[in-house]
Amino acid sequence: MDLERLPSGKLCVNKIILLCGMISCNVLRALGQKVVRRAGIAPIRIKVSRWRLKTVLQNIVYCAGKLVRHAGRLELQFGKLCPWYVVIKDISAAYA
Repeated sequence: MDLERLPSGKLCVNKIILLCGMISCNVLRALGQKVVRRAGIAPIRIKVSRWRLKTVLQNIVYCAGKLVRHAGRLELQFGKLCPWYVVIKDISAAYA
């Protein structure tokens, strides 16, 4: 997250940066827990109870995709060889 050094000398700006970092950390942590719960459909074997944030970023968030608008619908499309497509689709279907 690169929050070791705060960007400003002003307290209000640093407070906003820390709050944004807290929210992003919690979202990544929850996403990692949802992936671990779907270990059966994951392309790799998951033997841990919680992923590190770096692992969540590398495996799930950095998947290349594009948002396509067609026929009045929004659709998230991935490449043909995305190994995490099934897991991402299952997690997004739970929230749709």
